[in-house]
Amino acid sequence: MADFYQYGTSVPLQGQPLKYVSESEYLTLLGAIDNISHLLPFYEMWDISRAIRGTEETKNFWERKTPEELAEIYARGEEGYCLKQVKELVEKYGYHSDKELDVTYPCYYEDIIPLIVSIKDMVALSDEFSPVEDKKKGEAAYKEILETIQSKVSKSKYKKIETKIMNMRKMLWWREEFRDLSTRFYYIIRIYTVELGKHLVQKGVLNEVEDIWFTRVSALWDYLDGKMSAEELRQMVTSKREYYNAFRNYMSENEIGGVFGEALAETKMSNGQIKGLGANSGRITGTARVIEDFSQIGRLQEKDILVTRFTDTGWTPKFAILSGIVTEYGGILCHAAIVSREYGIPAIVSCHDVMKKIKDGDTITIDGSTGVVTVEQ
Repeated sequence: MADFYQYGTSVPLQGQPLKYVSESEYLTLLGAIDNISHLLPFYEMWDISRAIRGTEETKNFWERKTPEELAEIYARGEEGYCLKQVKELVEKYGYHSDKELDVTYPCYYEDIIPLIVSIKDMVALSDEFSPVEDKKKGEAAYKEILETIQSKVSKSKYKKIETKIMNMRKMLWWREEFRDLSTRFYYIIRIYTVELGKHLVQKGVLNEVEDIWFTRVSALWDYLDGKMSAEELRQMVTSKREYYNAFRNYMSENEIGGVFGEALAETKMSNGQIKGLGANSGRITGTARVIEDFSQIGRLQEKDILVTRFTDTGWTPKFAILSGIVTEYGGILCHAAIVSREYGIPAIVSCHDVMKKIKDGDTITIDGSTGVVTVEQ
């Protein structure tokens, strides 16, 4: 059995449990984990969407109003039409955003419109797309596999296998918990930096608040200590902006690689098939929706198979409508893999250059167990 270490975001598919289960069953054992931090807001969003659909008046209100109108009503402090539940959600999880790895991007505390858009999208979904039901199915499948293992081995052997599985699941839980903590720290860093940016704009040192992202921490300290002039700081902003914009058409490989110093191998297409890494079992045929980046997420439709480079937490609400996912990067512990297991949809990751090989609208079949994507004729 080959190791499936994948660019620092995966774990090896080997060891004692794999003597008694298939690779797809092993992946199922990594799913249906309770209280994953970055998924909790989306379960609550789903509950709010069900409450909104609970009365025709509230449902019509949310459907008629634009996100901007709802945000304005929310800002006035009104609590009817389930806006009180939205307020409680923001109070608990407002440090999240659509792009949590980008400290320059506003969180829900600052801009609630993306959150309202996600809730409105959920309101349009029937109970068929319930993530709660998906989780229940995942839990049932997980328990069934454990029972199968238990029937094959002695009590002492099963105890050792169960301990290994539980330790792996704990590790996954802690990994996501640290991710949530980092998101909280990103928010703290952001709000202090933005406030400093506002202060420097008021003093005429910076032209706009966003200029703060084109400085260095050491340079800011130097300015505050009188070691750097305002003009020198502005020159740094101009220089850094030019450098940043020079990369606007450059596509980073996004990964270090399986072995340090070696480039990622190109994924080859043979007989209409592309091979990646299976991240959640299941086989599905559907329409490929090739999404370049998060700004195009609104193009996703019910039952689409998402084909993209990678996903972050901002994509999570859309997983409810997908029938499958294929990403160019990541391993079996990446965001796309973890969330696909919670939603019970097939997933393939580390399918390098798949966005060049599949056209938007193609009919494809993905097998989350084997990692094979087939372009149908």
